Amino acid sequence: MIFVRRTRGPGRYTAFRVGLFFLAAGIWLAGVRVADERVTSVAIAVAAVAILIGAFGRMQARREEAAVASEAEANEE
Repeated sequence: MIFVRRTRGPGRYTAFRVGLFFLAAGIWLAGVRVADERVTSVAIAVAAVAILIGAFGRMQARREEAAVASEAEANEE
C-alpha cells in the first residue's frame, strides 16, 4: 500500500528521481536486448542512485521538521 502525505507537496527531487528510474529502466532494457551484463549493472547503479537521493531527501525533510518543531517549542516558552 502506498501512503501519501497530505501535509506537504512532493519533494524537491521527485521529478529528478522519476527521471532516473525511467533512465534505469531504459538502460536495463537495452542491456537485456544486447545481452550484456555490464549494461544491466549500470542500470542497477542508476536505480540505486535514485533510491539514495530519495533517502537523502527524506532525511533532510525530517531534519527540517525537527528544526521547525524545536523552534515552535522555543517560541512557546
